[in-house]
Amino acid sequence: MFPPIEPDFPPEPPRPRIIIVPVPPRRRNIFRRYLPLLVWMGVIFMASTKLGRPENSEAIIDPILSWLRVTHVDPVHIIVRKFGHFVEYSIFGFLLAYFCLSSPWQWLHRRWFVASLAAAFLYACTDEFHQLFVPERNGSIRDVMIDTASAAFALSLVAAVRWLLRPRFPRP
Repeated sequence: MFPPIEPDFPPEPPRPRIIIVPVPPRRRNIFRRYLPLLVWMGVIFMASTKLGRPENSEAIIDPILSWLRVTHVDPVHIIVRKFGHFVEYSIFGFLLAYFCLSSPWQWLHRRWFVASLAAAFLYACTDEFHQLFVPERNGSIRDVMIDTASAAFALSLVAAVRWLLRPRFPRP
């Protein structure tokens, strides 16, 4: 009988294209990334001044060793001081990994292990170079190797945890 009446709607306007613009990180995020690393670099720097001399560490270690009744003190001093290097640069390695993995730069995020290890090696070299100019201190290639190995140990732990926590199944 009567033809169906179709409403006369205006044509639909074209949908705008969505353009994703990278947002610069907020200042708080920058401080969260940089500040712990810079503070720890300052701690390492201060440990390579006169404060880190063997005589100063002996004042802390000797009472503990006498309480433990250790007779051969010199080898223990060396072990404790090298263990200090290990702890110092392991923490530095963790902070470098955090810095690289939280980076907005993709190239740094992808190569976090190598970049962190290279940064730890370079800082260990500059740390030992700095000690050459401090009275009663000396730089040592052995300490650079211990420092770099300590950072590599920490970075390996981070890599192992990331590997264990990776998604096991492909996303749909």
